[in-house]
Amino acid sequence: MHNVRSTSHNVEYKKSKVIKYLAWTFGLAYVIQIGAAYVCNNVNAVFGRLIIAAMMFVPTLGVLLSGRSLRDMGWKPQIKKNIKNILIAWFSPVILTAVGALLYFLIFTGHFDLSGEYLTVSAGPEVLKQMEEQGVTY
Repeated sequence: MHNVRSTSHNVEYKKSKVIKYLAWTFGLAYVIQIGAAYVCNNVNAVFGRLIIAAMMFVPTLGVLLSGRSLRDMGWKPQIKKNIKNILIAWFSPVILTAVGALLYFLIFTGHFDLSGEYLTVSAGPEVLKQMEEQGVTY
């Protein structure tokens, strides 16, 4: 068997256990996704979305089913040591989305609409009235 040594934590991973983990994780993910798609389309969309949200735990199941314990996963967050990376991971999606929107509307200036005309044309004037009744203005 081949062992792989991680340089960051000095932990050895057996190739067979890594393959088991990947097989369990991806196998479960595909099966659950197919089942969730069926449930969303044929049974109940809300329940299907809950199943999809619960898929966050599939990697944890993959760890347990591959023969490792949760203690071996290295769940010791070092926040002070990684504050820069945490802040980048936290704020970069917002910043990149804003930059992307800015670039898009600079290139396609005709698509920028603060009047609500596009909403009125696509959804009808009733939508704007419903929004106003709820105290929300466009």
